[in-house]
Amino acid sequence: MVSSNIPFGNTRVYDRDFDRSEDAVRKYSLAAVHNYFFLKGMDTLREGGILAYITTSGVMDSPQNRPVREWLVNHANLVSAIRLPDNAFRKNAGTDVVSDILFLQKRDCASLEQPEWVQLDTTPEGYRMNAYFVRHPEMVLGELSVESTQYGKQEVTVLSLIHISE
Repeated sequence: MVSSNIPFGNTRVYDRDFDRSEDAVRKYSLAAVHNYFFLKGMDTLREGGILAYITTSGVMDSPQNRPVREWLVNHANLVSAIRLPDNAFRKNAGTDVVSDILFLQKRDCASLEQPEWVQLDTTPEGYRMNAYFVRHPEMVLGELSVESTQYGKQEVTVLSLIHISE
């Protein structure tokens, strides 16, 4: 098993052994630390092993991360995903960010079909997000809303239904 609350951002990773790969997705993953952790973590697992990461919702929702999701589909099954509200880490990390807990199980062969979690979809309310969460709204722990970010951009967020005291 590999588990972590992985870092995220556009920090470039240097890994001499990983850099030697000719796989374009691997080279792309080195530009974003969270993608690197997914690919490197999957490499360390044996067949049947479980990878459990807390990560930004961008891994599942960002169109730019689709190549990484496609790579993961060919190496693992999504066991489950849980979307946390934006204030889940406010008290201990001082941050308001929508996060996901992803559980993947490594397999030995590529997928014959592309599962829903590679795609993006739209909720009945018009929110654009990963198709897994659109089809499994019970896995979103809160209420979807559009809010202004710290950069003034409107983004889909998850508001907690439970007040978390400061």
